[in-house]
Parts: sequence; structure tokens; C-alpha cells
Amino acid sequence: ELGVGIGGAQPILPNVHHSLYSKLNISEDRRIKRFVESLHVMRALWTEDRPKYDGEIFKLQGDPMQPKPAQPGGPPVWFGARQPNALRRSVRYGDGWMGAGSSTSDSFKEAVIAIRQYLDEEQRDPASFRISKRVYILVDNNEARAEKRLREWFGQYYQNADNASEVAVWGSPAKCKEQLEELVDAGAEHLLLNMVFDPEEQIHALAENVTDTMLGTTITKNDSSVMTVEHILAAFAGLGIDNAIILSLIHISEPTRLGMISYAV
Repeated sequence: ELGVGIGGAQPILPNVHHSLYSKLNISEDRRIKRFVESLHVMRALWTEDRPKYDGEIFKLQGDPMQPKPAQPGGPPVWFGARQPNALRRSVRYGDGWMGAGSSTSDSFKEAVIAIRQYLDEEQRDPASFRISKRVYILVDNNEARAEKRLREWFGQYYQNADNASEVAVWGSPAKCKEQLEELVDAGAEHLLLNMVFDPEEQIHALAENVTDTMLGTTITKNDSSVMTVEHILAAFAGLGIDNAIILSLIHISEPTRLGMISYAV
């Protein structure tokens, strides 16, 4: 899968003041046109033996590209977007959309309503377009401690501690489960759970406490990480949303280092 976007107006990390365009000696003018043409070019290269494309910015003259992607037609293209026009582009050109981890549950619900409207306007089958939400999560029965830790992390990483209280899921297993199910009920078919602390402990906390009531079974800390993740995935699939919730577990240990493990039903 390929995630795409035109690039935001704000720094993506502390002390990183782009424009990313200027770093590549590219003007920000017509960046949406450049972005859309880039998608057309990629798909032509993925699917055609002698791709030709006559755009205003990019042109292909039939030069071949090999090897082709293993997936017929190329990897699914996922968008990250918030603004209405960007959501429209997601539906028009993409295969899926992921709500930002820094967005609230309410804004996610509003975006899902808009996306469903745009799918109808484009006469697209909703089943052809996946909807996702990135979620910062911290399972901890001590809710005050959990919020404090998240606020400190958001303050360091995003330079906005208040955002943690607005967007993250934290607290007891029951509270976390309730909030995750709320997102699924709102239309999430894919949840990307972003654990910023104690990833192994959090994985077991999810398996032992958050998902056990979905499955009616238990798992112990002596079980392997793969078994634990499979347990979590089975529980989320049991929510009954198109029979498959894909769950990605991300751990960011430092603001400048990212490690990711992805599992899918």
C-alpha cells in the first residue's frame, strides 16, 4: 500500500522547517496539479508496458518500467487528508483514506459522512474504498497518569500537549475498548493503533484486557507476540465490520526514530 498527500503547511517534526518542495528545488505553485499528475504517471508505469502520458508537468513517451508491482494494477493508494477538496481527491483518485492521529473522533465522524457523500457523487462502490483512523492509545487504569504521559509526549513530538487530551485514547481497558468501538461504529474499517510507550506491555494489555470480552478468551504474557497480535486481530474482526479489521501496531520510541510492525487479518 502507498500513502500519499500534497504536504502540509506546518513543520512535520520539531525544528524541521520545510518547505519540502524547496528542498527538492521544486516550486509549491500548482502542487495539486503536480500531485494528481504524479498519480496518473505512477499508475501508467505500474500497468502499461509502454506507458504514455501527456500532462502539463509530466510526460511519458513509451519508455518501459520493469519489474511491475506484484499486485495487479499496483499497490492500493491511501490518502491522508482533512479539507473537503482533499477528501474529494481521496475518493476520486484513491483506494482508501486514513484520518490523522492528531484529529478528533468527532472530526473523523464528520469526514466519514463527507467521504460517503463523495463516493455517491462519484458513483463509486463504497466497498472499493477503505476508511481508516490512526489512534494514539495508552491502556492504563490510572487515567490521570496516562493522560499526563501522553501530554508530555505530544508536547515533545508535536509541540502541542493539549492535542493529546483532544485526540488520544487512554485509560482503563473498558474505556479504551468503548472509544475504539465508537470509531468502528462511525465507519472505520481499519485501525492503526499508535503506541508511544511500552509497546510489548501495551500489546499484551490490548490482548488480555481490551479484546478479551470480544472473544470470550484470554491470553497470558507467556504467549508469543505473534499469538498475542493474532488474538487482538481476531477480536477486532469479531466486531463484524466487513469481517476484517486490519490492525497496525506502531511504536515511536523517539521523535526522530520510528519502528513499525504491521499485521493484517
